[in-house]
Amino acid sequence: MHSGSGRGNGFRIVVLLLFVTWPWRGSTPLLAQDPHSARDHLLAEGISFYRELEYERALSSFRRLLDGGVLSRAERARVLVAIGATHVVLEEGEAAMAAFLEAFSADPDVRLFPPFEAPKIRERFGEARQRFEEEIRRSDQESPRIFFTPLAERITGNTSLQVSATVVDNVKVAEVRFSFRRAGDLAYSTMRMSPLSEDRYVVSVPPFMVTGEALEYYLEARDVAGNVTLDGNEEHPYVVEIVPPKTPWYRQGFTWIAAAGTAASILALYLVVRQDPDVLALDGTIEGTIGTVTTTPGVLDAD
Repeated sequence: MHSGSGRGNGFRIVVLLLFVTWPWRGSTPLLAQDPHSARDHLLAEGISFYRELEYERALSSFRRLLDGGVLSRAERARVLVAIGATHVVLEEGEAAMAAFLEAFSADPDVRLFPPFEAPKIRERFGEARQRFEEEIRRSDQESPRIFFTPLAERITGNTSLQVSATVVDNVKVAEVRFSFRRAGDLAYSTMRMSPLSEDRYVVSVPPFMVTGEALEYYLEARDVAGNVTLDGNEEHPYVVEIVPPKTPWYRQGFTWIAAAGTAASILALYLVVRQDPDVLALDGTIEGTIGTVTTTPGVLDAD
């Protein structure tokens, strides 16, 4: 009895494992998958349906993916692009435009990706982008906000200068710039700051540009609608004093003077010993001030 029961339990376990791990399609629940693996499965499933020309089933998979609630803004935008592209193929222009516009609202930088890159899809996608940007320019009156801690009052010259700032916008930051010049110069140099994270921007000024007595600088941020925010400006920049770097010991003048004096002393002692070897047997020291030592070729080699 126990043996038969064990075999029966083993059979049920195998069946359960097959059910859980089998690559089901359609609406079958994936009991063994976490939210991220389920998301990946639905995206792959929708793309597979799309490639097989089963567009309605592809739309079903993509919409279920949107309803899952585990997507980042960028991921949501990509799914909406897939939905919009599928509507284009189905010749549902208004639905395609609505999906593309929603994608741009989630991520203004979203792009087409395989297999949604047919010429007709590109055309409708470009029209949606243009419409989105026009709507943003009309409606977005809010400028970016810059959160920046000024540099220390003094920095060391001829060293790399690291600058960072947090910049946020209600829609999307287009670019952040760092402008600077040596105090007294007329023109500013401008470097584009790179995004380090979602809202954090950084730039590194090379050492050869950190020179002079002081550095004047300001920040500028612009959003996708063209709204601009300045932190400082050309007329009223931040100012930081530049301190000359410390001179290495081997480049300091007194070191070379001492070294030259030591060398001259050794040379003079050598010449004295050559003339009178018994001088080393003297019980005492050689004192005096050595001035200029002049030699002629061959003197040190003579017997």
